[in-house]
Amino acid sequence: LQRIPELLTTIDIYTGRPLTRWATELTLLIFIRSSELRFARWSEIDFETSMWTIPPEREPIPGVKHSQRGSKMRTPHLVPLSKQALAILKQIKQFCGDKHELIFIGD
Repeated sequence: LQRIPELLTTIDIYTGRPLTRWATELTLLIFIRSSELRFARWSEIDFETSMWTIPPEREPIPGVKHSQRGSKMRTPHLVPLSKQALAILKQIKQFCGDKHELIFIGD
């Protein structure tokens, strides 16, 4: 716990890929599993209700191992989204555009 300020500073000054920074910030805000975040789809996010519904299973992405993974408990996982989390998601949407189903697109 004593090193949390150091972690936050490191994230703040990170100059690499913006999606990496935003993924890290979201992880700290919403505490979900890495596969839930990596394979997140825009269709799962409801900006009006500030809720992310992670389905029990997702449509697989051809050639991407484990992309069908949804929530661990195999039931819909409802994740409330704070104003900060919504702001990050809006930044990602603006950065990547509306062309992609996945929130975190690859290079």
